[in-house]
Amino acid sequence: MRSLRLLTVLTVMLVLAIAIRIAAQAPGGQGGGGGARPAAAPFTMTMGFPDGAQLPQKNSALGAMLSPAINWTNVPKGTMSFVLSMDDNDFSRNKTTEGMLHWFVWNIPGTATGLPEGLPMGPLQGGGSQISASGQLYRAPAGPGRQHHYVFWLLALDTTVDVQPGEPFETRAAVMKALEGHVVGRSTYVTVFGPNDVQVAPVPAR
Repeated sequence: MRSLRLLTVLTVMLVLAIAIRIAAQAPGGQGGGGGARPAAAPFTMTMGFPDGAQLPQKNSALGAMLSPAINWTNVPKGTMSFVLSMDDNDFSRNKTTEGMLHWFVWNIPGTATGLPEGLPMGPLQGGGSQISASGQLYRAPAGPGRQHHYVFWLLALDTTVDVQPGEPFETRAAVMKALEGHVVGRSTYVTVFGPNDVQVAPVPAR
């Protein structure tokens, strides 16, 4: 009787092993045969000019000083809000590692797919807030003295941030502290700009 039970257990184990092997080799299984799932499309930010190109003059202090239009796609699941930042990475504020704060926007609704060109100063529709070194508005760059690199980055968060606009750099620091542990996606864009008396060659799109 004991031998019969042992034989039954071994038979069941063998049948299960064969079934698992067949399932793994079948289409859609884990063992090849084209069953691997395609990678999810990346969270991507785009503007009206190529990544790495020169910032249009209308978006600069030498033009209409309009904030640029920004769009994004493939929003991560669970996103509740977005944070957008624009910094001059060729500027050192008070000899620190901080760049010039040209634009910082937080609590952009998670349902948004972009920001229109030329946002007015003050709070955004939908509850978002914005700030820069110049106040609650987009600080249009001028690229003082030479060509400067301006880095935009966009964060998707699984929360909203309870921070009100105040002193610009303290406000940014408070938002950055509050969003730790809540970032579910990130996208970056770079542009360049220089003074109008310098011929600035566009950087090729990457």
